[in-house]
Amino acid sequence: MKNLVVTMLLVSITFFLSCKQKAKDIKLNDLKSACDYIDAGGIIADEMIELKKQHPRDIALGFRMAVAAGDPIGEFKSEYTSKYQALKDKLADIGKAAEKKFTEKEVQECDSFKKFLVKRDSAFEFIEITPDMIKGLEKK
Repeated sequence: MKNLVVTMLLVSITFFLSCKQKAKDIKLNDLKSACDYIDAGGIIADEMIELKKQHPRDIALGFRMAVAAGDPIGEFKSEYTSKYQALKDKLADIGKAAEKKFTEKEVQECDSFKKFLVKRDSAFEFIEITPDMIKGLEKK
């Protein structure tokens, strides 16, 4: 009996971990309900937040330098700014598709809507550039 419980627990954990969807796996065609769109947006926002946490310097400086140069990314593109921009674009695409299919009320009725708003705001939150971030960028 004890072995059965342990086996069921391991199967449950494996199933749960395998269900963790990533932004790259999200396809617009697979999203059916308003809540599917909100949940997909939450997954993307989570990845944007994680990318910002792991690489704040690259993302903050890459975008600021691009704006200052009048080049929205262009020559200041890095692996991390590219990934962040791709996630941002995918989130925008999902938002546009949701707006075409559902009313604002339908979207707001989703249980995860308020959580999504918090995640989205955090994903787009300004990264303050600190002196440590610009070390090594000074012209010699």
